[in-house]
Amino acid sequence: MTSTAELTGEFVKRMREKYGSPVYVIDEASFTENYRNLESAFRKVYPRYRIAYSYKTNYTPYICGKVHELGGMAEVVSDFEYDLAKRLGYAGRDIVYNGPWKQEGWKELLEDKGILNIDNPQEAERIIAYAQNHPEKDYQAGIRVNMDIGQGFISRFGMDPNTEAFGRLIRDIRDTNNLKLAGIHCHISQARGIRYWKARTDTMLSLADRLFGGGAPDYIDLGSGMYGDMESELREQFGDDVPSYEDYAATVAGTVAEHYRHLEDEKKPWLYTEPGATLVSRYMWLIATIVSYKEVQGRKIAGLDCSFYNAGETVRYKKLPFKVFSSSTDYAGGDFVGYTCLEDDLLLNDYAGSFAIGDPVVFGNAGGYSVVFKPPFILPDIPMVVLQQDGETRLVKRAQTFGEMLCCYEMPEIQDAGTKE
Repeated sequence: MTSTAELTGEFVKRMREKYGSPVYVIDEASFTENYRNLESAFRKVYPRYRIAYSYKTNYTPYICGKVHELGGMAEVVSDFEYDLAKRLGYAGRDIVYNGPWKQEGWKELLEDKGILNIDNPQEAERIIAYAQNHPEKDYQAGIRVNMDIGQGFISRFGMDPNTEAFGRLIRDIRDTNNLKLAGIHCHISQARGIRYWKARTDTMLSLADRLFGGGAPDYIDLGSGMYGDMESELREQFGDDVPSYEDYAATVAGTVAEHYRHLEDEKKPWLYTEPGATLVSRYMWLIATIVSYKEVQGRKIAGLDCSFYNAGETVRYKKLPFKVFSSSTDYAGGDFVGYTCLEDDLLLNDYAGSFAIGDPVVFGNAGGYSVVFKPPFILPDIPMVVLQQDGETRLVKRAQTFGEMLCCYEMPEIQDAGTKE
C-alpha cells in the first residue's frame, strides 16, 4: 500500500496542475486491498461475517459505491445517508439504519425487511404502532444496547439492558404478533483495544443468550472502532497496543464461532461490524500549498490554502503522515496553519524543515471525518479525485462554489441607494 512518503513530486505537481489546490486524492487500489484484508481476516474465522460501511465517516458516493461493488453493506444514521444508499442500488436487506433520530426512511426500511436498530423507547413505540397498524404484514427490528466495558464514560446511545425500561421494551415487541426481535447492536466509541472488543463481544453474547434462549438472533452487530492499517509515523503515536485485523478476528469472530459451535451453519447469527475510519482514513490524501509565512513573537507560522477541517478528525490529536515538497530554503521551521480565523486551525506543529511559498504539502490519513465535517465556513469545499487502479485519475467531486454555500438562503434585493448630497 502506498505511503505518503512514497508520493513523488511529479505526481503531486500533476494533481495540482490538473485539479488545483487544495485537492483530495483517493487511492482506490489500496482502499480495495484494505477492505478485502479486513473481510478475509474475519471470514476465515467466522464465515457468516459482513462489513457494513459507516457512511457518516465519509459519504463520498464513489467510496460508498465501491463498498457496494465489493459486496459490503451500508450503515446509515439519517435519511440523507439512507437515500444515498438507495440511490447506489442497495436493497433494504443490505442497509443497517442506526442513530438516535431516524426521520421517515425507517418505514420503508421496515417494509423492506432491512436492519433497523432501535435506540430509545419512543422510537420503539413508533415502530410497534406502525406494525400494529399493518397487521397483515410481518416486520422485524433490532435493538441498540448501551453497556459499560470500562471505556471510562457513559455513552448516550442505546438502551441499558439491565433496566426495567429495557425489559418492558422487549416485552412490548414480543407482544406485537407481527414484529420480530431480529438482532442486537452496540457501538462503543473511544475503545479500540482488544480487551474492549473482547468485553463487548462477551457482553453481547450473554445478552443474546438471555433474549433468545438456546437459539440465536438473526444478527449480532458489534459496531465500529477498530484500529485500521496505518502508516508507521501514525501507528507509532498509538503505542504498542495496535491490533491487526487478524488479532481482532481471532478475539471477536473466534469468540462468536466458539459460542455458536453447536448450531448448524445456517442457524448461526450473522456477525456485522461497521468500520468507517478503519476502511477509509489512510486511503485519502490532502494535497495543499504553502501560501504565506511570518514570525510573530518568536513563533514561526506557515499558512496553507486548506484548513484542519479538510484534514479530518485525527489531525486534532495526532500528527498526520505528511510530506513537504520543498523547492528552496527560503524559510525553515514553523507551525503549518489553515486559512480559517480559528486559533486551533493547526495542521502541523513545529515543522523543522525548509520550504518556500508555493511549495506543496501532502497530508495522509485524511479520509475519515474530513469531507463530512467541513462546514460552509470561510471558503467552499474542495475537489476530490480517485487514483484508479490503472494509474489514471478521475474527478469524483468538483469544487464547491460560492453560490452553493449560499444556495439555501434568501438573498435580499439590492437597490442603488444613490449618493447623498
